[in-house]
Amino acid sequence: MSNSKRLNLAQTSTIRTAIQSMIGRTCIISYGIVKDVPASGIVTVELSVAKSTKDIKVITCVLVNFASNAITIDIVPEKGDKVLVFFPDKFDSEMFSTKKTEAIIDQNASGYNLLSGLAVLMNQYKKNDHKNFIQFKSGEVTIENNKTKTKIDTNGDVTIETEGKYTIKNNSTDLKAVIDGLATELNNLVTVGSPATQKTSPATQSLIKKWKTEKLDMLFK
Repeated sequence: MSNSKRLNLAQTSTIRTAIQSMIGRTCIISYGIVKDVPASGIVTVELSVAKSTKDIKVITCVLVNFASNAITIDIVPEKGDKVLVFFPDKFDSEMFSTKKTEAIIDQNASGYNLLSGLAVLMNQYKKNDHKNFIQFKSGEVTIENNKTKTKIDTNGDVTIETEGKYTIKNNSTDLKAVIDGLATELNNLVTVGSPATQKTSPATQSLIKKWKTEKLDMLFK
């Protein structure tokens, strides 16, 4: 093999190594841990993996949600949450504005660096580790935390199980007030006509009072 060919191979190897090194140092996507929430929509993230303690990086990221004009899922971040961090090729803080519906012209826009991180809350689901979750499974929807479980099955039936109390209301009244009013009317019931005017018996009044205390107040706020 000629010296020129050996030189070309050496150059090729050097270029390949340089390219691999450059790509390796380019910020494209990473994973991290939320260390602080300094403001709404902003998180301080420590990148999860480093070759040594001196290589650990802590960066400030914009927190982005699953959002559209139709629906938005707003999850409030906490310290210790895990996030997937993206570094777009061009970054401008105005690109998150819902009022911006056209491309932003910014000649100074840059990206693929630690100043352009976008964090998305994301982790493997583990039921015993996660206290609040929404599950979609075979046409069923389950919303659950450590106190309450709401399930919508494939037939459209809704089941709510809770260790707390219910509040069902509109702008005028609530369900507890309606049922309480009905119980009061039963308690004060008076019949008319022959043979004589009758009132609800003391025993029945006592049962209604007990029912309101033991059932109604246990179910509703």
